[in-house]
Amino acid sequence: MNPQQLEQKLFEITEEERHPDATPLNPAYYQKSYSLYLSAMFSNTIQASKQDRFAPVGKHRHPWLELVYIYSGSATLHIGEDSISLSKGQCLLINSGITHSCDACGSADILLNILFPQKYLDQNFFHRFSEDNRLSDYFMQALIAEQTKQPYLFFASEKSRRLPVFMDEFFCEYLDPSVHCQDYLDSYITLILLELANTFSSQTQTSAQNKHSIRMTSILRYMEENYR
Repeated sequence: MNPQQLEQKLFEITEEERHPDATPLNPAYYQKSYSLYLSAMFSNTIQASKQDRFAPVGKHRHPWLELVYIYSGSATLHIGEDSISLSKGQCLLINSGITHSCDACGSADILLNILFPQKYLDQNFFHRFSEDNRLSDYFMQALIAEQTKQPYLFFASEKSRRLPVFMDEFFCEYLDPSVHCQDYLDSYITLILLELANTFSSQTQTSAQNKHSIRMTSILRYMEENYR
């Protein structure tokens, strides 16, 4: 499978999408069926899928981290009291055990999910960071440390030139596995997370600069108003 074939497959109407009203939306039913489905399908490796369009995804949670990637269009997710609108190229990493839901996607909205357990990150990703990297430490603490655990991390990755390539290659391999599929997938996941860490770094620096700029503006305005 190549990226062009992947695009064609992702935009195909699936059987579930042909009958969106057939999926019960009762939260209790959804939570139970979703958990049973994932328990049956999931082990200590990664799982990936395209989210069905035309029907909302009810509130649910699971013991794995979930990486949401907007391949095309847009989507709105709800986590606690937050509503997060994502556009093409952006990502959301939802922490384990966090209740979340998603509004119905339209025909042009392609949302891709990758699920992986904490153990997978420990074995395949975190060891690649240097011990004295403060940003990576914050990134890890935000994900896994109970005292600082964040419900989700948003990545403004829409301008990344690498991420779409890595995602395309990951899903091509996942949907059309080769002999060394698992090795390829592990490598692509590492590249994806490293790129997101890079995006996270840029976001953190920009946020810090903006806060500094706001503080300086406030100080200058105060001086102007009070020391004439």
